[in-house]
Amino acid sequence: MTESDVGRSQQSSGAKTKYRRALTSLVALRHGRPGSKLRCIVVAGDYGTGTVVRLIAELLSEAGKDVVEITPESSDARYQHDMRVFQRELAEAQMAKAHYVVIEVTQSFINMMAHMTIRLDTVVALTDCPAARELIKQPLKHVVAPCGMEVPGVEGHNVMTF
Repeated sequence: MTESDVGRSQQSSGAKTKYRRALTSLVALRHGRPGSKLRCIVVAGDYGTGTVVRLIAELLSEAGKDVVEITPESSDARYQHDMRVFQRELAEAQMAKAHYVVIEVTQSFINMMAHMTIRLDTVVALTDCPAARELIKQPLKHVVAPCGMEVPGVEGHNVMTF
């Protein structure tokens, strides 16, 4: 590969990222930006994410909170690949007056930039995976992360490690 090929590839990648970001914002705007009004807890990792999502949702329900789970098992699995489906899920959670939305995150969710349209309250990173590293770059209140994983921008007392 020549230097000009690398430059074109980087320009193409940058253009795709800008396009995805713009499309994501437009779809969120069409649905009234429901993700900005909900408290979202996202769970990312290489394994066990569905179980942790269900556990967090159950704990919050036991505490008297209305919770909506968004996982491939509990909803339309296309939410991981289709921004319209994801925004519709968030709009339904908002109409249901949910206190929290607990979301199972995969790399395809990150690739469609869905995390840019929600107000992240808490990130639970089960492993130090690319999806978790991308999520903790966002403004956060709380992070649960594996020991040794760097969590920039979050005060130490708001980070719990395991």
